[in-house]
Amino acid sequence: TLTLIVLGCGVGAGLNLNKTMAHGQSDWFYVTFAWGIAVTMGVYVAASFGAQGHLNPAVTIAFAVAGTFPWSQVAPYLIGQFLGAFLGAVLVMIQFWPHFKATKDPKHNNIGIFSTVPGIRSNPFNFLSELIATFVFMLVLYNLGDFTTGLKPVVVGLVIFVIGAGLGTTTGFALNPARDWGPRLAYTIIPVPNKSRAMWDYAWVPMLGPLAGALLATLLQMTVKEIMKKEKLQAELERVQNRLAIWCVLTICFYVIAALRVLPFIHWLAWLSAGYCVFLLGTWLWLFHIYRHLK
Repeated sequence: TLTLIVLGCGVGAGLNLNKTMAHGQSDWFYVTFAWGIAVTMGVYVAASFGAQGHLNPAVTIAFAVAGTFPWSQVAPYLIGQFLGAFLGAVLVMIQFWPHFKATKDPKHNNIGIFSTVPGIRSNPFNFLSELIATFVFMLVLYNLGDFTTGLKPVVVGLVIFVIGAGLGTTTGFALNPARDWGPRLAYTIIPVPNKSRAMWDYAWVPMLGPLAGALLATLLQMTVKEIMKKEKLQAELERVQNRLAIWCVLTICFYVIAALRVLPFIHWLAWLSAGYCVFLLGTWLWLFHIYRHLK
């Protein structure tokens, strides 16, 4: 998470503060692409240390609710995420300290460098914006599988870029409580030159919006997977049932032929066929037992 914040907030500081080489640039695609790359690099760094690359409390909690991440590791992950975000913001402040001194205009030297600020302040709609954006993000994550391997972190970064370029234009797309609260706390505590207020009255939105969106995505994912599991199981039940019916008929035919003594050794086929029918019946009963519990 520290890597994410250093790279992401570093872009915000470079664009807004006076006398930086990037001062005055206002290309939103540049900002969102930079945050996407920051997420990609953060995931790669986390994965190299054996972590699961969450970087985000909303993702960690959602995965724990879904049963794909142990609850015993949730607290350590959350502490690491918020602490990493806080320290990442501190590093950006140190890097740009002279430029904070040179920037007295609150239009450029403000909390927006470090945390999210809505374009139009409307808490209910700002909350919904964060909820919807995080909901979409989580759905993609769930269906990527292990997103720390190969080029998947790049895909995650591209998803961040796309969300930021569209849905993120309303609130600045926090998507991540730690990404917002860690730097916001650092901005509050550290005596940054010429700083403005930290806007804690808005901070509940980037905290609760992503959490709600992630949990809703989890609920949908689990529901759909459960339905798909039932449908697959029902199809397998029907397949075994049909095969059992066919082999029962064949077994009866074998026994009839064996009784008539028309063909030699046919009784062995009858016994083998009967054994296979017993196996199919056992399989069907086992699948039916699972299906009843799923219902």
